[in-house]
Amino acid sequence: MDKRQVKSQQRLMRALADLLTSGKKLDQVSIKAIVNQAQVARSTFYRNFDSKDDFLDWVISEIETGILEAVQMEHGEIVEEPFKNYFRYLYQQREFIKAFVSYLNWPFLTEKMFLTATNLYEKELRGKQTIISATDLANYIVGAHVQVSRAWLMTADPRSPEKMATVLTTLTRDNLLKGFGIERLISLPK
Repeated sequence: MDKRQVKSQQRLMRALADLLTSGKKLDQVSIKAIVNQAQVARSTFYRNFDSKDDFLDWVISEIETGILEAVQMEHGEIVEEPFKNYFRYLYQQREFIKAFVSYLNWPFLTEKMFLTATNLYEKELRGKQTIISATDLANYIVGAHVQVSRAWLMTADPRSPEKMATVLTTLTRDNLLKGFGIERLISLPK
């Protein structure tokens, strides 16, 4: 993909975010409004996307990719400080992501990340003795992470990304996992 095409796509995505944050409802936003806001030709839109739905699918994919790259999840592995990287990315992109989280379905937006994260936790817990199944525990942990992240993102919460990373680690390892006596069975980032 050439640089002009990437730039056009980014302008279209920014235009949609601007329209949504200005109070427009997603179903009220037309392709014409998007291209006008982006100051690109309608043909540019159709050179990149088949329809508004195709464009929205691409937007969601771009946001997912940005978040996954921020935590550097590749091939089921996480790097050091993924929680901090995750919250830093959300913080840097806060207004932009809020526009899409507010007007697109949050569970749909996070489904891929949810599945990736639960698979990581399940892999760590599988075969280890706990009173809760690895699947249930992984789903509970990741569900809590998603809700804590969403609440922080959608409000004027002044806590830093680093503080939020500490909150997630503390809630998960030092409270939930320790309560079950399994805090050593899963390695969480510091």
